[in-house]
Amino acid sequence: MKLRILVTSHSFQAGISRSEEELHWTTSEGYEVSFHSASLGSAEPLPGYQAVITGTDRIDERFLSRFPDLRAVVKFGVGIDNIDVTECTKRGVLVGRLPGVNTEAVAEFALALIMASARLIPEYDAVIKSGRWERAVGYDVHGKTLGVVGTGAIGRTLARFCSGLDMEIIGYDVMQSPEFEASCRGRYACLDDLLTAADFVSIHVPLTVGTRGLIGARELSMMKPTAFVINASRGGIVDEAALLEALNEKRIAGAALDVFDHEPPVGSELALHPRVIAAPHVAAYTYDTLEAMRRAACKVAAELATGADLSHAVNPEAAERGHDS
Repeated sequence: MKLRILVTSHSFQAGISRSEEELHWTTSEGYEVSFHSASLGSAEPLPGYQAVITGTDRIDERFLSRFPDLRAVVKFGVGIDNIDVTECTKRGVLVGRLPGVNTEAVAEFALALIMASARLIPEYDAVIKSGRWERAVGYDVHGKTLGVVGTGAIGRTLARFCSGLDMEIIGYDVMQSPEFEASCRGRYACLDDLLTAADFVSIHVPLTVGTRGLIGARELSMMKPTAFVINASRGGIVDEAALLEALNEKRIAGAALDVFDHEPPVGSELALHPRVIAAPHVAAYTYDTLEAMRRAACKVAAELATGADLSHAVNPEAAERGHDS
C-alpha cells in the first residue's frame, strides 16, 4: 500500500503545465500525491493521509484534528511560522522543512529587487508604457554598502553575489558565521551600526516572536535618506506602519517587498506606495527551483512519515510520542 501525501500548498502546483491526473512522477517513488485546499473552511475529516505538504495554511489544533492518520507535516519552503510545532509534537506529528533547496533563487530575487530599486526599473517601464519619455535619476549599486540582516544560507548567498559588485558587506545575526566573513569579505556589526551604514538593508531572518517588528520606527530612523529596505523573508519582520510613515516622510529612498504581514495585501497603502516595489511572495518561483522543491518535499514527507530519516525534522522528539495523544 502506497504512502498517501496530501498537498495543500498552492505554490507546489505553480509552474506545472500538466493536470493533477498527469502528475505520475511521484508514484514510482512509492507514494501517492493528492491535491486539496484543506484550509478552505471545511471541518471534514481526512483520514488515510500520513503526510501533508503545506504552504501558508495555519497548521494548528483544528487543522491537525482533521487528519487522524497524520505522521508528518512538511513546509513547502523554509519558514515554519505558520505551523504550531508544539501542537504537532504533542500529537506525535513530525514537522519538516526544506533548508537550502531555494537558497539561490531567493538570493537572486533579493539581488533583483536591489537592482530594480536603485535603477528605478519599474518606474521606467511604467513611463514608456504610458507613452511618456521621462528619465528620473537612480542610484549606483556597485561600491555601495549592503546590510544583511540574517546571515543564514540565503543571506550569505546574497552577500556573495553582491561582493562581485564590489559592495561592502555588513552582516547582523545573533549567531555569527565564519563562513559569512570568508565567502564575501564581510564583517559583522550590531544592528544599529548596520542600519546607519547600509545603502541597502536586506532582510533574511525567520519570523519568530523575537524578530517580529525587528525593523520598526526606531530602526528606520537610523537609515540614510538614500537607503532602501529589501524584504524577501517574512512580512511581520518589518513594521509596515512604520515603513509607510518613513516612506511618506521621505526618510528613506524606497522599499522592495516580496512579503507582507497579511497576504494578499488587499487595500494596503504600503503595497501601492509609489516608492515601493511589490511582489506576491514569489522569490522562489522559478521552474527549476519549484521542481526541485516538489521532489524534495515529497522525499522528506515520505522519510518523516515512515521514520526512515528524521534529519529534516525540527521536532524529532515527536517520533517517540506516536499517535497516543
